[in-house]
Amino acid sequence: MKKIFVPFLLLFFCSSAFSQNDSLSIKIKQHPQQDTIRVELLVDACVNGTFTSDSVLLQYATEAYNIAEKINYRVGKIRATNCIGNYYYSKAFNDKAINYYIKALKLAESSNDIENIIIGKSNLANIYGKHNNLAKAINLLQECNNLLLQKGD
Repeated sequence: MKKIFVPFLLLFFCSSAFSQNDSLSIKIKQHPQQDTIRVELLVDACVNGTFTSDSVLLQYATEAYNIAEKINYRVGKIRATNCIGNYYYSKAFNDKAINYYIKALKLAESSNDIENIIIGKSNLANIYGKHNNLAKAINLLQECNNLLLQKGD
């Protein structure tokens, strides 16, 4: 059931991303304060537009990271770093994507942030699987599965 559900969920998020990004762009313009709210708005816009490879997403992710760094917002740094990786992944700059995914994963692991550890490992598994490094991909996905089971998900 979960194997079937994930692609449908992904399709839903991709199709709704375009309309959500318009409203997020408006909210971003209306919220110039450099705080956690702006970081989350920027990251949400990046996540919603992951598969569009629009260069504005890299700008949003970079701004989100810089603000998160400035205000010491750890989760924002992790999420923004993953978004930068997603941008490079969408552009097929896989070495850069891997570097950002590993950076985000290390940040998540340093604070035992299970949700973001799972995201980081899943992101890396996607790249490794795409490039026929199936052993690494399967290992990372098994680690994700174990973490999900530990959480009861």
